[in-house]
Amino acid sequence: MKLYLQMRHITKSPVLFLLTVLLFFHFTEIVTANPPEKSGSGQWFVSGRTGTAWLLKEVSRDFVFLDNEFTHQPGLAIDLGISRTLGHAWEPGILISIFRLSGESDLPEFTANGNHSSFISLYQMPVEYVTVSTSLSAYCRYHFIDLSKRTTTTVNFDPFAELGGGINYFFTQLGYQTTPEGENSSVIFRKGTGEKPRTQPGNVAQISLGLGTKIEMPRNLILVLSLNTDIINYDCLDAVHNYTDGKRNHSSSIVPRIMAGVCVPIGGKSRSGGGDSHLPWAR
Repeated sequence: MKLYLQMRHITKSPVLFLLTVLLFFHFTEIVTANPPEKSGSGQWFVSGRTGTAWLLKEVSRDFVFLDNEFTHQPGLAIDLGISRTLGHAWEPGILISIFRLSGESDLPEFTANGNHSSFISLYQMPVEYVTVSTSLSAYCRYHFIDLSKRTTTTVNFDPFAELGGGINYFFTQLGYQTTPEGENSSVIFRKGTGEKPRTQPGNVAQISLGLGTKIEMPRNLILVLSLNTDIINYDCLDAVHNYTDGKRNHSSSIVPRIMAGVCVPIGGKSRSGGGDSHLPWAR
């Protein structure tokens, strides 16, 4: 919880967050400036992954899981990252990710009804929401197996756990599935889009947890599989705020992501002790 509160403070300013990331990488350069010569230490990687994400639950500040007000649907998730090994176990990095969420409900029966200005008088018709989220985060992975014990002639599994945090920007819209008779638009509520400027909090903090594995194939072709969970400090990813007894909950959203992709070593040394000659396309 203390870490979460610190991340909320840092991510209030994107500039402060980026400076924190740069200082972190500068520190890793200092501590590895003159390390013993080890295979796999100081290797840079670029990775790309794709998969699916969905809004699992919303949880209040007193850790009560709120009832889902929609049938949530899985959506496309994509991310791009750059990382660097630190010793034989640690791998800090930076990640840019984007995902799309959606959900539907047969009737607009929400706790926000009568409590939020956009949910005073609603048609009793099916509704749906769409959310697009983009995030910038820093993370650090811990590899459970010594990174130096690798060859380029066998398939190797490299399981890891990761923890990260950063800034999340999202754009969401709720509307009727069909435009009500006599209305010009099906939109009920939107946030981050349209003519009005984005309202507070603007950028919101998120913490990410993950478990996964790299699968190292011959010739340094590296596949990545992972299960990640983003905890986003906002209750409006489904376009509807949550209320209990007329008071807003200010809850957080839990978004799991199942991801698969490739990881490409660049520069430095590969885990087998070579350099760029071991890139997947090298001959």
